[in-house]
Amino acid sequence: MGNKIITEKDFWICSSGAAPAQLQGTRKSNKQKSGEVYITIADTATSSWIDFGCTKNMLMNALIAAVVVIVVVALIVGTGGVAAIGLVGMMAIGAGAAVTAGIVTAVEGALTCGQNNAGQRGWQNYKKDLILTGSYAVTGGAFMECKVGGVVKYSPKVKTWTDALLFAGTSYSLKLVECAAVGAGAGAGGFYMAPVVAGLWGGTMSAGWGMSSIGGNLWGMIYGAKGEMAVMRGAGGADSLLHDWATKDNETAGGAFDAFATGASGEYALGKKIYKQGYVTASDAGYIALYLLFLGANFKQKVPAPTKPKFNPEQNAEFIDTPENLGNPKDPEPPSTPKDGEAFEDPAPPPPPRNFEQEAANLDNDGGHSYADHGAQTTGNQHKIRLETGETPGGSQRATPEASGKFNSHEKHIAAYEDSQVKLQTEKINSKGGLKKKVEIKNEPFNGGTSYTLDANGNLISSPTSYYTAIYKLNPTTGQYELITLYPNN
Repeated sequence: MGNKIITEKDFWICSSGAAPAQLQGTRKSNKQKSGEVYITIADTATSSWIDFGCTKNMLMNALIAAVVVIVVVALIVGTGGVAAIGLVGMMAIGAGAAVTAGIVTAVEGALTCGQNNAGQRGWQNYKKDLILTGSYAVTGGAFMECKVGGVVKYSPKVKTWTDALLFAGTSYSLKLVECAAVGAGAGAGGFYMAPVVAGLWGGTMSAGWGMSSIGGNLWGMIYGAKGEMAVMRGAGGADSLLHDWATKDNETAGGAFDAFATGASGEYALGKKIYKQGYVTASDAGYIALYLLFLGANFKQKVPAPTKPKFNPEQNAEFIDTPENLGNPKDPEPPSTPKDGEAFEDPAPPPPPRNFEQEAANLDNDGGHSYADHGAQTTGNQHKIRLETGETPGGSQRATPEASGKFNSHEKHIAAYEDSQVKLQTEKINSKGGLKKKVEIKNEPFNGGTSYTLDANGNLISSPTSYYTAIYKLNPTTGQYELITLYPNN
């Protein structure tokens, strides 16, 4: 899997998303005989309008919505009304609110993710010894980390859009089951805690008896939601296992257990995270303290007051949820044996020498004029004509400039282009988080060009350049940036 050269027909999955998607290839000249375009590190956008269908905030928003609805219901109907609704009724109300919030969040995540997140992620572990049209190639062992959360990996198991739809449907369904379970748990909490809150609010409880009642009802809330927590853990583990299975060629029993346990058990995920990073952060310590607090509350309710407590882990299996463990992406698997018709790179022979002139010429493939007007093949006389008449070295007619520049070599030309591609990733984002229609990368430090001017007598003067300028425009159809021009300047 790790050695497969990726094309736009391959599918990728985000650890914080539900929908597999294909990436858009921008190097249209780099393709297989079948016409499939290869993917490079310049390609971060997908061809799907919902991108990877971000589900990162579904569970949290579901819990918030359930708690808010349960509190509102308790305030409206009072303690007697909560008792009349009953435990099952309150759990149903919480589950309904949580599922509704989960659906809304899923739609919001799909719309927010979309093409906007393409600029929020970058490639890692890509092939630095394989360059396609001035950009490093992407293989199955590469991955992207998104700034909003999630790791994007290649999925060898998803091969068609039918597979992708089945995966997305299953993943979304499991997430909604988690939402329903956490909402039902919030409903159970509302049922057990309503009498205590009402008593404290109305002043009918003493401080000591009130705290005792809170402890008892807190235990009732946790114990009463035992089934819902098991459902939530099971759904979370199944969704984690689904993502792990889809991003591996062969799933082992140990890997399957680790994936399921990471999604199902917050304790396991937190322990693995601490083990990998080698230290405990402040947030880790906070979650551990809160977890032990719940264990202590439960323990007091299980042991009679006169008896000295004796800790029994088997009687304290209920706990709060802990944050998911993103962990570190797994190392790519060993290269698999190439098959006929598949795009595999043979790692043994060294890569062929780069044809910088051809790469520079390809920069004009989208209608630009960097190579034609500023390439190393242009002459001083051609630039003198441009300064006098406005006719460019490429044969176009434009206004006469004060200076006209060329790259000293095609290799320098490509070096400036690759640097501008890096700058583009940050410059293309506007103040609202969207994409600019036009990006001008001006006066970037660069040594490798010649600038031509005319003196007062019309004689051609040449001088070395100190900068380069690149101008890109956004293609609204493809969502990709196309190079208009790139030239050295002073």
